Amino acid sequence: WLLKPTVSCCGRGIRLVDGPEDDTLPSPMRGWVAQRFVHPPLLLDGHKFVLRLFTVVTGFRPLRVYHYRDGPVFYTGRPYNMTAAMELTKLTLEMNKNRGETNLRGAKFLYEEEHGGFIGKDFILTDYFFSLKQRDYHVRASDVLQQFADRFSVTKIWEDIESAMSQALLVATDRMSKQENTHFNHDGSVYEVLGFDILLDSNARPWVCEVNTTPNMGLEVNRGGDQDVENEDAILKDEIMRAMLAIAGIEPRR
Repeated sequence: WLLKPTVSCCGRGIRLVDGPEDDTLPSPMRGWVAQRFVHPPLLLDGHKFVLRLFTVVTGFRPLRVYHYRDGPVFYTGRPYNMTAAMELTKLTLEMNKNRGETNLRGAKFLYEEEHGGFIGKDFILTDYFFSLKQRDYHVRASDVLQQFADRFSVTKIWEDIESAMSQALLVATDRMSKQENTHFNHDGSVYEVLGFDILLDSNARPWVCEVNTTPNMGLEVNRGGDQDVENEDAILKDEIMRAMLAIAGIEPRR
């Protein structure tokens, strides 16, 4: 299981635990989200990946939501390796008990020192990077899904993804609608942009990893400095922003 702080990002503070009986569980548990580790995931050339997809919510009473069928893709730096993942899990639990460490990044770096850099600088269970993997594969989610068209219906994958995203929003509808009633008097005056991290399992079933209330709408950090990747990212983000502004009535619809 993964334990994530409710207000954090970039893998900070994430814990790996065996289950509800694990003696490293924080107390109290308030302020944490528990997620089952999804295995096996859908792989592209052996690499695990996550789709960052964007949604615009224009109201919670009733829920009105627009999903954009594209977004950037983040890949793990090395091929998926469950053996290394389990060894990292054990090390993290040991660090939790003996060193007070709660961050997977700390466990990763210690693991590398003790195993001669076996994991590598880009491999971690919960971290996905914008790097040269986008050059080797694809920047866009729409292009990645087409790689599986011979095994799955791409249309159904998109439908399942949008259903999962909408269900996640329905969970928060009651609380968000109360905030909307408190702060806004006019219907249609709310435009909430959310970024969903979506993982596909080996059957192409989507799982919502997390929802970002302040997703990055600028260029992603490109560690490899590849100009073609940066250009494609810029074009994609421009398309997404224009679509969002059109929904808000600021940018003309195309």
